[in-house]
Amino acid sequence: IAIEGVGRSGEYKNLLVSVKLYDRFPWYADAIKVGLQTVDDQGNVTAQVLGKRIELAETTAYTADGRVLSRLNPLKRDIILNLKIQAVERENLLYYNQIQSIKIGSSLWIQTKEINLWEANILGISEEK
Repeated sequence: IAIEGVGRSGEYKNLLVSVKLYDRFPWYADAIKVGLQTVDDQGNVTAQVLGKRIELAETTAYTADGRVLSRLNPLKRDIILNLKIQAVERENLLYYNQIQSIKIGSSLWIQTKEINLWEANILGISEEK
């Protein structure tokens, strides 16, 4: 991954990242396949889906008397993905696609030919062994 004419910067490493995509339609969840990957312009795999779990989406409902209720929404899904991503380390910080910060609580935007994984909230990070 590089800017044309500038070259690669920083040290590259493979990370295992767990992400959660909240409140998605069932057809979106079904479109994400294990093995789905994205590659850079030089053919390097920059992200790959290693595992997927789908759950009914949690939602919050408010009653007329002000109570807050947590319920499962049968019309939407929460998707938990295990990803292998290529990250660059610069100044002790990790980045995906040169600019997306890799930190627990941050969101990743991963574009593939088949689907865009937007607002993939990072739950966990580990180095590939």
